[in-house]
Amino acid sequence: MSQKSNKTKQAEPAQISDLLAGLAPRTLQSRGLLEVVGLFPPEGDRPPEGDSPTEPGNGHAQYVAPLEHLKLVQVRTYGSMVLRNTADKGMLIAPMHLGFFQEGAQNHATSRVLVLEAGESLTADDCFCIQQSQGGYLKEAQQRFLILPLGLRGAALARQGVDSYSRLWGAIDRYNRSYGIARGGHLERFLRPYFARLQPFRHAFETLPGQVGAAYFIGGSLVGIEAAPNPAYWQELAPILNIYCYGPAAL
Repeated sequence: MSQKSNKTKQAEPAQISDLLAGLAPRTLQSRGLLEVVGLFPPEGDRPPEGDSPTEPGNGHAQYVAPLEHLKLVQVRTYGSMVLRNTADKGMLIAPMHLGFFQEGAQNHATSRVLVLEAGESLTADDCFCIQQSQGGYLKEAQQRFLILPLGLRGAALARQGVDSYSRLWGAIDRYNRSYGIARGGHLERFLRPYFARLQPFRHAFETLPGQVGAAYFIGGSLVGIEAAPNPAYWQELAPILNIYCYGPAAL
């Protein structure tokens, strides 16, 4: 099993932009202010109706699903995570702003897209701490995942590359206060009281056979476009995006 530093292993722009080629809108689903338009590959790449939504499709079957195969090995120090692709074969794209959180440990999120080969471990030392002043490192067991809320992703992009694991705490503090939450750079202080209202977004939007992405609208305005390499990847990622990223914006 290989191990590389994030200084030498990064996603090439072409690898990501190619995922959008040929996608077309096909369905519209809505809940409250949130509308989701499903994105699908060209007709020839779609599985037949009735087939499993995890059929490869989109010509990118070599990429494995992240929540099944991406594991947190170790947090060596605050802002530095060692991640592993546990698949025997297949590359893994770890999404930008993917968060790991546990009770009693300082939660972290990635600051950019990462690509891991099969069986590879990778050290990402530019991660965000998304829980201020919480002692203890994340452990490999009992991982839970999130994608940063839409209201924080602009700040996260603006602070990409800044050498400080605490660089998102001020933005989290402002985000929490906008929801009437106690001050501090603790994202979980928003998630805990609002989770009961966010959970319904998990099941409100059905993942359809062959779907590989979605365009998200809040109150009729386009706020994000997400694309996955294949339906299996999208089926895992879509509920996380609905609950943690776009659901909060719809509140």
